[in-house]
Amino acid sequence: ARSQGYRGFQGLGWILVVGHNVQEVLAPAFSLRNRILLFSLILIAVAILIALFISRSITRPVAELIRGAGEIGKGRLDYRIPVSGGYEMAQLAASFNEMAAQRKREEESLRENEERFRSFFAAAAIGMVMASPDGRFVQVNGAMCEMTGYPAEELLRRDFQSITHPDDLAEDLDRHARLLKGDIPFYHTEKRFIHKQGHEVWAHLAVSLFRDGEGNPVHFTGQIQDIT
Repeated sequence: ARSQGYRGFQGLGWILVVGHNVQEVLAPAFSLRNRILLFSLILIAVAILIALFISRSITRPVAELIRGAGEIGKGRLDYRIPVSGGYEMAQLAASFNEMAAQRKREEESLRENEERFRSFFAAAAIGMVMASPDGRFVQVNGAMCEMTGYPAEELLRRDFQSITHPDDLAEDLDRHARLLKGDIPFYHTEKRFIHKQGHEVWAHLAVSLFRDGEGNPVHFTGQIQDIT
């Protein structure tokens, strides 16, 4: 495309015609425009990449924390959350991992204590029993079975009331009720059991009550020594 300019020279009868190539004239402006557009597109692309990187660097650690918390909540205490992300996220992940490790150590310690208690309970030379709040036997050891003449399976279908001598039952139930109410923390007493073969067995009892974290009765524990 071209443009023309005309200019007359009076007195000479001349006309000066000047031709311009529009593309050549505007080429620098077009080039500058194109460079500006290209630079703007590059800036936009870089901004998008930075936003994606920042978003991923935040959302990925958060997703890992959420997943880890869920796994630990399910009891998978061996699960470890990847420690990544910023300082705060890494600290939070490390705290979750330490909490899970501490919980696992506590459970292992509790398991060991329970195993020691079961071994002590079973091997004790005196009668050992656990009974529900209503008096039903839930666990008995060999010494208790030998003392009363009942096999464990049969004792576990009974309660202490059914093998207590009728003349001693009222006093025993009174102490039982006081223990349930919290009037006393434990009690010692002597009473007679009725052996499976029908004869009396004198015994010394030490009875206490285990409660849960809210104070509700869970079970009685009794240590019973044959003093016949």
